[in-house]
Amino acid sequence: MLLSQYAVEQFWLRNNHAAYIILILSWDLSVYSNRLVEETLIPLDQNRRAFRLVGGILVERTVAEVLPSVTTNRENLDQMVETLSARLEERQKEVSELKAKYNLQTPEELEALRRRRQQMTAGAH
Repeated sequence: MLLSQYAVEQFWLRNNHAAYIILILSWDLSVYSNRLVEETLIPLDQNRRAFRLVGGILVERTVAEVLPSVTTNRENLDQMVETLSARLEERQKEVSELKAKYNLQTPEELEALRRRRQQMTAGAH
């Protein structure tokens, strides 16, 4: 592969990296919301009315009917966040390996390097 192909691949991995972060944050927020609902429902009377959105429709159920599904949803979301976090770590390793192997640098890293060189030459005078 040509160096430019590796640069394109690095760009793709970085964008993929950002997509994983966005998904993780979004699902982590859903986990938090489900946990709050779960903590609110646990101490309530099991026969008390509870409302839940199902497919965009608000339905009336009891706490006993709603709580298990909220718990299951939270557990599934926890697993997804865990899986995506592991994949994110893999992607970070891939990007780091490509950067090290082909001495690739992001524009931010190039700018920081340029500034350090300027400071070193200014300090030498």
